[in-house]
Amino acid sequence: MFWKKKTAFTMIETVMAFLVTLSGVVLLFGVMRACKLQLDEKKMTERFQYSRVLNVLYSEQLDLTELLQDSQKRWTVMYYSSKTKKYYDLECYSLRSALVMEAYDESSGKMPLMYDVENFKTDASKGKWPVLTLTMKDGNVFRHVLMLPTKYSKDGKDFFDETKSTD
Repeated sequence: MFWKKKTAFTMIETVMAFLVTLSGVVLLFGVMRACKLQLDEKKMTERFQYSRVLNVLYSEQLDLTELLQDSQKRWTVMYYSSKTKKYYDLECYSLRSALVMEAYDESSGKMPLMYDVENFKTDASKGKWPVLTLTMKDGNVFRHVLMLPTKYSKDGKDFFDETKSTD
């Protein structure tokens, strides 16, 4: 009789341990699923912001042209809007980790395009389309070949020195 009570007690302990372990595993998978959903949402937000950057660069309202200039073996990329008659540049501000489109006309201001950008660069060379590369703080990298109308500086001159050469 004593042996039957001990067996029943051991069986109850085993079932309770199994239930506690099962609860822990279910809770762990729930937390992992919530983290994955949050990461997926962040990636979707980044993709949406990146597509917005491309929409601005390709927008008909700005009608941008890429201006490539060779200065000391390093190609720089600027943008010129035939609609607004202004020059633009992309800058990365570290204070808010923002990619900003900035007009060279001081009265125009700055337009933030994307946040959480750790670094960006535009690889350019004559005869090839420039490639915009954005590196995000979480390590995601976005690359896009910029297929905008392109003009090259003449004889290494600055575009600002040329009058109406981009119209």
